[in-house]
Amino acid sequence: MLRGNGRLPYATAGLPVEGAIERRKAQIAKQAQDLREKQIQGANQLRQSRRDRFCIDAETELNGPALGAFLNTKRDDLSGMTPLESAQDSESGLTRARNALSDLVRQRVSAAEADAERKRYQEMITADAVRSLPPEHVDTFLNGRDDDLGRITPLLFARDEATYLKALKKLSEWQREFGQPF
Repeated sequence: MLRGNGRLPYATAGLPVEGAIERRKAQIAKQAQDLREKQIQGANQLRQSRRDRFCIDAETELNGPALGAFLNTKRDDLSGMTPLESAQDSESGLTRARNALSDLVRQRVSAAEADAERKRYQEMITADAVRSLPPEHVDTFLNGRDDDLGRITPLLFARDEATYLKALKKLSEWQREFGQPF
């Protein structure tokens, strides 16, 4: 029993083994402490590994101040944690943080595509106005607010095909009123 096989006795039955029992108890406590330390070290290594994997993913998708802002901003969809904290917390937290990163990247891509489309239609209405109106009326048309366009300038109103066609209709009205360019 004293050599690590079996339980320690509670009573000594008159045998002079009390010192050996105390030493065995100390040895058991030390083994338990070593095991706890090893488990804590393993858990910390896993936390660091999850953090590193997430940081690599985030750095490939984001850069500059946007990266720091994303990593350190508490989010409701991550239970009030930052993406870094969520990634460190558990594998499911890492998955949720990666999903939040994917959502952010998807939003940025769609916003960039919408901006590019809006810019293309604005360039088209500007080119049409330059071709259709005298030079002195082009800026007035493009930057003048119009009730038919919701009190928005035709330049800002043209952001997709439907709004571009409405702005073209307004341009044709201006063309009839102010004539062809010379």
